[in-house]
Amino acid sequence: MKEIIKTVIKDFHRSELPGFKERSLTVPLNSGKIISLIGSRRTGKTFYLFQLISKLLETVNKENILYINFEDERLNLKSEDLRLILDAYYELYPENKDTLYIFFDVFRNGIIQTPYKLFKIFQIGKSL
Repeated sequence: MKEIIKTVIKDFHRSELPGFKERSLTVPLNSGKIISLIGSRRTGKTFYLFQLISKLLETVNKENILYINFEDERLNLKSEDLRLILDAYYELYPENKDTLYIFFDVFRNGIIQTPYKLFKIFQIGKSL
């Protein structure tokens, strides 16, 4: 599973961000808290994440951004597999000791309970 996660991470770092319509919503990028975007299906949550990532790329290397879409068919992750994601990331980028921005798309299992100090975590989910 870790090798699949590494492939997903590398695919994101190699690819261009998709186009998006800029929204006027403001989310603090360095709040030190987990940011959750929750809303109805197909309302632009994922593309807002891409807008945030685009803003970050003005000052942060793409390798300092970890984006995981839990609807990716290659992944079959559970909340207890979150450590595998970080392990895979740091095996790919052991030199990255700076702040890591983590974007979880369609994270289904609620808020992450692990206390992260160097990470900025953004997650989105569907409201029912």
